[in-house]
Amino acid sequence: MTHNKTGIFNKFRYLFLVAVLSFGLIAVIGSGGGGDGDSDTTTGGGGGGTTPVELPTIGGTIYNSAQAVGDLLQVAFNPATLEYGYTFIEPADGGSGTGTLSLMTGYTQYVYQDEYGMPVIVFPDNVFIAIPGGGDEGLLVGVPSLTTAYTASEIAGVYNFVQLAGTGGDLATYEGNYGTFKVNADGTWESWDEGDLTSNTDIGGNAKDSGTWEDQGNGIVYAYRSGTKIANVMIHPDYAGNAAEKVLLLDINDGDFKGIMLGVKQQALTSGSADGTYTLVESDEENLFEITVAGNTVTHPDGMLPITYNSPWTGFVYGDDGTLVLMLPSGIFFGGGEDADSAWVFAGIKK
Repeated sequence: MTHNKTGIFNKFRYLFLVAVLSFGLIAVIGSGGGGDGDSDTTTGGGGGGTTPVELPTIGGTIYNSAQAVGDLLQVAFNPATLEYGYTFIEPADGGSGTGTLSLMTGYTQYVYQDEYGMPVIVFPDNVFIAIPGGGDEGLLVGVPSLTTAYTASEIAGVYNFVQLAGTGGDLATYEGNYGTFKVNADGTWESWDEGDLTSNTDIGGNAKDSGTWEDQGNGIVYAYRSGTKIANVMIHPDYAGNAAEKVLLLDINDGDFKGIMLGVKQQALTSGSADGTYTLVESDEENLFEITVAGNTVTHPDGMLPITYNSPWTGFVYGDDGTLVLMLPSGIFFGGGEDADSAWVFAGIKK
């Protein structure tokens, strides 16, 4: 989570783009923290230590959300009425709003569009994905809010991550990164850019980072370094009801260094374990498209690409073009990359 530029990300924007949809929801949106069997999903309320505008009451599930520009939001979505509402948690003066989604043509569930025709992906009670403002504010990803604290032993472990972050608030200058983030049950955390905390694999030669964490009791955890808050952490401890599959989100606010981290609990993948067709869009694109994973090959709009599982270490998927992807057998996809001109991240779900 330090300020290092990755060297493994490069080109090919339409390869492993894990559904990370552009979203016009009045230019903003939000969601939050993971849920587990012992924690109840909330239907309202704010998050940790701020005084945000009250979240509009529409029913459904609330998602605590990290956004690439460094904002933290809550988004509510009611799958029965397709209504959504949002409010900013950080900054607290970002405002709030409501609207109604509609199913995207050709889809019977999960893939919607807002009033402006921008795509939105919602796997109810699991993940909310959007690109507020058609990309100007960057990718937004959220997981369900809670009404209780996490169980530390349930969220502890090593998570692989991809990251998009930078200084100055200009997404065009943000850089991609990848690595591992470890949550310890004793209230501490560790992070290593371009390094694996499990196997001690060091690719980038970067120093390890560390600090403490403090649960806010609502699905948001504050991460501190030397007593200074640097990020909001949200975790889904049992994605799609599977306790072995966990999703990690970080809303990074480390001084002027801001961004988003997308991660999954580290686990070995095998050829065929995540086969399927995925609906997706890249972070600075607004059009939906699909890819198909079949064994050691990905078919995408521009052709086919060989992939290698558990490279550069356990849990990552490496494309022959240099793209890195994270996926869980239950159907979540995160990925990222960069070229000489820009960097991007992806997020999405199995169709």
